[in-house]
Amino acid sequence: MTSSLGLPERGRPPLIVAGMHRSGTSLVASLLSALSVDMGRQLLAPDAHNVGGYFEDVELKTLQGRMLSESCAPDDGGRLDWGWTEHETLDREGLQRFVPEAQAFLAARSDRATAWGWKDPRTSLLLDFWDPLLDGARYVFVYRFPWDVADSMQRLGAPVLENPEYAYRIWEYYNRHVLDFYVAHRDRCLLVSSNALPHNLQAFRRVVRDELGVPIREDGLDDPYDGGLLKTIAGTDPLIDLVAAVWPRCARLLSELDELADISAAGSWQARPVRSRLARPDADDGAPIIAAAEDARDPGHAEGSRVFRPRPGELGALGRA
Repeated sequence: MTSSLGLPERGRPPLIVAGMHRSGTSLVASLLSALSVDMGRQLLAPDAHNVGGYFEDVELKTLQGRMLSESCAPDDGGRLDWGWTEHETLDREGLQRFVPEAQAFLAARSDRATAWGWKDPRTSLLLDFWDPLLDGARYVFVYRFPWDVADSMQRLGAPVLENPEYAYRIWEYYNRHVLDFYVAHRDRCLLVSSNALPHNLQAFRRVVRDELGVPIREDGLDDPYDGGLLKTIAGTDPLIDLVAAVWPRCARLLSELDELADISAAGSWQARPVRSRLARPDADDGAPIIAAAEDARDPGHAEGSRVFRPRPGELGALGRA
């Protein structure tokens, strides 16, 4: 039997993990794998940058890297295989030529009788491409503090560090795509802060099972979490003040993510109000640059959302980079 799109019917819709690079998507994929979700059979091998493994399907990573590279202006700078250029020139209409390859990829996995899925940060920019090809796919979106992502990219020695501001621009680009899709399809999505996740593992298991309807094991997450694998800066560290002053849109977007997330890091970071001559063009109105978890938001705005907030001081214990 085939679907209306010409794809073989599958027993279960896939569970897809996406989010900005260096944001903890590998951690989330490893947890799902421990809970018996099949994340792929030929996975990218671990290396010094990710000793626990990437949990990325090699074939999919190659396909999506090519899709993004060939759909960006080659002379616009940036990171083409991540789908980001200086002027954000991703040609979405041109992506349609990859539909046959995508269908073949899915057809080859149509025999999965158990929960299955994939993880690749690049999917964050291809959600509107994949979703029509899938029958009721479920999504777990992962976000991380932007300053932690930038620090991780620096440790990695990523090529984009020839232009250090790229880390924050790409972080915003990816997370805006994630948030927009999440808001539009919230009944099939989870939004998870990797900064808060280590202290909410049982809550994570619960929402994957109960909110997404994914059949998973009742054990498998009992091993102590190694906090050294995902370093973080939280609280009122001066770096947070600096990022909020120089990249206010990132700070505001982080607050939006925290407000809506199913597992949220709200309350674990705070940018103190500052006035600065470092104001960038993205400080829209020229007003004092203020960004924080203390934004004047109506607490009732998120009423009814599935939010798990860490207890005070928990995230600080994870250590500084």
